[in-house]
Amino acid sequence: MSDPKSEKPSILYVDDESINLRSFNSLFRRDYKIHQAISAKEGLEILKQIAIQVVIADQRMPEMTGAEFLKQVAAEFPETIRFILTG
Repeated sequence: MSDPKSEKPSILYVDDESINLRSFNSLFRRDYKIHQAISAKEGLEILKQIAIQVVIADQRMPEMTGAEFLKQVAAEFPETIRFILTG
């Protein structure tokens, strides 16, 4: 049985640019369990399947903005910490 204190926190990073996803994973994979989504729709599917503690979303995405996505995340997963990135 695994010790919950030894498990890495899970982060979901949602960005429509795959290079950003790869860079994020390279930087944070040692300290966190990284999940990635290339769209808001994919991000919501991951959230329904996996317990995620932190969600980070890019603001400018094609199907919905990061703010719209995080508003939906807040409604469905209110305990999840949410951050938005914008350039």
